[in-house]
Amino acid sequence: MSRMREDPFWYPKHRRLAGRIEFDAFLKTVPHELKRCTKDFERFKILERIYGVTTSFSDEDRFQVNFQKRKMEVPDLDGSQLIEKGAALVYSFNALGQVAVMLYGARSNLAKMEENLIYLRIGYYSAHQLRRMMRQDIKALVAYAYFSTIDAEPTFGERMRVKFLRHFRPRDVDEKFAPARGYDLVWGALRSIVSAIAKPVGMAILIAALTVLGMDYLADFIRPK
Repeated sequence: MSRMREDPFWYPKHRRLAGRIEFDAFLKTVPHELKRCTKDFERFKILERIYGVTTSFSDEDRFQVNFQKRKMEVPDLDGSQLIEKGAALVYSFNALGQVAVMLYGARSNLAKMEENLIYLRIGYYSAHQLRRMMRQDIKALVAYAYFSTIDAEPTFGERMRVKFLRHFRPRDVDEKFAPARGYDLVWGALRSIVSAIAKPVGMAILIAALTVLGMDYLADFIRPK
């Protein structure tokens, strides 16, 4: 604590250094983890065969699982064949030592998602935590890949996963950060439910108390008719 008070920049510097070490460790082990997560994942294999997959960036601050390009069955507005760029999962290390995990949807000249990307998470993570969460990240990628292309059919589970992410994860919409709104909706609904339950319960307690105190006339007055 004394060291932190003497140097107010020590702890942020420490977190950046620790984040760098952990992300480098993640980069070394993530290819093996990716193979493990996708080995028996047939929905991923289908996309891999159709699009092809790349997993590298030119710098040490990012790792991606990127479905490349494919020729679409749907023609362009002028009748020419459309080329679609596939969905992508990106792990990006920033200057603060944090890791942002982001989903990009499939896009073409004909269609794209309303959001530029979905943030699965942003924060300080160890290499172990990033590897442990990767299986769910890959499932999110596959769901978003099928959901965001116009000529594929996502499963019911994939649709529900994307709808959950769009409500309960932040997004980038029109180059602006859009906070998740799902939690506010849930808490609002819970407050309404609790209020609806609490009012009759509270009334029943008040009526019982007035009756015990011998104020039956007041209890009868406020009792719902």
